[in-house]
Amino acid sequence: MLPKNWKKELIRSESFCWVNNMIDVLQEFKERVGEIDAYLEFLSYCDAQLRDSLPRVGKTPVVISSMQQRVLHSSVYVQLYNLVESTINKCIESVWQAIHEGKWKPSDLSDKLRLEWISQKTKKNKILSHQDKLDNIIMDLLNHFIGGSPVGELQMGKWGRGNYDDKKICLLAKKLGCKLNIREDYKENIKRHVKNDWGPLKLIVEYRNDLAHGKISFAECGANVTVEDLRKITEDTANYLKEVVISFQLFVSSYEFLNSSSRPTRAGV
Repeated sequence: MLPKNWKKELIRSESFCWVNNMIDVLQEFKERVGEIDAYLEFLSYCDAQLRDSLPRVGKTPVVISSMQQRVLHSSVYVQLYNLVESTINKCIESVWQAIHEGKWKPSDLSDKLRLEWISQKTKKNKILSHQDKLDNIIMDLLNHFIGGSPVGELQMGKWGRGNYDDKKICLLAKKLGCKLNIREDYKENIKRHVKNDWGPLKLIVEYRNDLAHGKISFAECGANVTVEDLRKITEDTANYLKEVVISFQLFVSSYEFLNSSSRPTRAGV
């Protein structure tokens, strides 16, 4: 599902240490998609066996019932949620890591990233009194802006909360200043109504949360869905996420997280 020359294109970037981070994101993404594909192959085997008789596992007399099959189907939504959350969180981390490793100052950051950094600073030390907290924030900001201290390490903060559907991913990228370049057919596929006017990503979030909070059982979740349905949801999700990862790679390797006057003259791929 990844372009054949994806690693070669990334390595051409001058910001090699940050590019390595994005290569790791893409490689882990590819591996997790491979895990889900392998699981779907197993489900296809079970389906084929069920059409003739109850499927058996190996040479043992263990038989998979139709209810167990529905439970197996529902597990795909959990795996997909894991894929989405891991991928988006690592994209965000790659931005923070590029800022930290480059030892960039707050004045170097783009307006949007500077606001996010300040937002993080203002939410630290929640146990302090209002006045002490305000004093700490003012001193911290002065040390950075007047003293010229680098931004330092940044945390995931409010972004690492999961529940990423396509709308939330777009809003997140916009907040950070990262332009998402998504193929039109991938955009259409990720918005196609699968159930209750939900697109694939929204469906994944809703089913995972309902399972996690006990609102539905795994057997209920996996009912009335075929392996081909699950394969289509997986394909649409993976294609969309791949474009998101590549968009974040370009954002980082082109130094778009910095204001235009602070970007190296020969940045980019």
